Amino acid sequence: FPPLHLTEEEKGIVETNGTVLVLGRSGTGKTVVICNRMDYDWRSFGCDPTFSQLFVSRSHRLRNFVRDNVEGFIGNQMEARRFMTFNNLLRDLESKLPTDTGSSVSFLPSQHMTFLRFKNDIYSYDCSVSALIVWRNIHVFIKGSVESLRNQEGLLLSEYIKLGTKACALSPDQRKTVYREYIKYVKYMSDKKLWDDGDRVR
Repeated sequence: FPPLHLTEEEKGIVETNGTVLVLGRSGTGKTVVICNRMDYDWRSFGCDPTFSQLFVSRSHRLRNFVRDNVEGFIGNQMEARRFMTFNNLLRDLESKLPTDTGSSVSFLPSQHMTFLRFKNDIYSYDCSVSALIVWRNIHVFIKGSVESLRNQEGLLLSEYIKLGTKACALSPDQRKTVYREYIKYVKYMSDKKLWDDGDRVR
């Protein structure tokens, strides 16, 4: 194995057949598992000319760390293995895929909705749910989940409330509060012609 220490549980994840979803807080070893899994898969399937790997991260630092470690295992760079930031991946896809000529959205950086912009311009400071939790629920569940892709508007309130407590720990009343903030969010975005990361992948 590569020189990143694995616990027995992590080794089991690395050697599991098929797709693996790894969830954990910071410092729990996710990156170590990813590096080892990429190396393990490469050693197992790298001789197949159709095999390729793509690592995507929000962070440049994490992207670089994983790239340096994984390529260090093999000892050289491979064209079939790519390491990209999320923004670079989206730009790459947008440059290659057909554009929607009916879309009025242009992804200008100045029109990008960020958490700070949301907190300062949209969020109600008398809201009983913190701005960060509202933001995360919008982007993880209401607008950012796979289920949300069924509707252009994202999850309906009834669908959001039905989410299990293992997925979303908020109470029904808190979810109603979040959804009120989401309605304001959508209107503000439309009025100002802004976009967020969810718009780029829809």
